[in-house]
Amino acid sequence: MKELLEAAQSRIVVNRLMYFAAGFSLLLCGGVSQLRGQDSALLTT
Repeated sequence: MKELLEAAQSRIVVNRLMYFAAGFSLLLCGGVSQLRGQDSALLTT
């Protein structure tokens, strides 16, 4: 029973890490695209 709990907890931790990594990469991509949009706007003006 104890081993099952530990396995479930480690799985939850891995899921949280994956969600965090996915959210972080999405934020990073959004920020980069916004910066690129600002750069192109600055270049056109």
